[in-house]
Amino acid sequence: MATNSYFEGVLSESDEVDEPSKGELALDLFVSNYSGKHELYLKATDNNGNVSEVILTQEQAMELQNALERANSYLGYDKP
Repeated sequence: MATNSYFEGVLSESDEVDEPSKGELALDLFVSNYSGKHELYLKATDNNGNVSEVILTQEQAMELQNALERANSYLGYDKP
């Protein structure tokens, strides 16, 4: 079984948020052929240890990528 990780990190709220913290979220994005074919997995683990994992279709992966790019552009995060 081959697995390639493309993102692994802990996401937490910005210090600029004025409301009480909702905790952290560990997020993993990886490709694996565990099922016999290469698939894109998105795994989220909250600070209570609850795990959610989905296998993304090509359409879902492209939609997520485009949404992140649009949101980054809207916020100006794509500017140096």
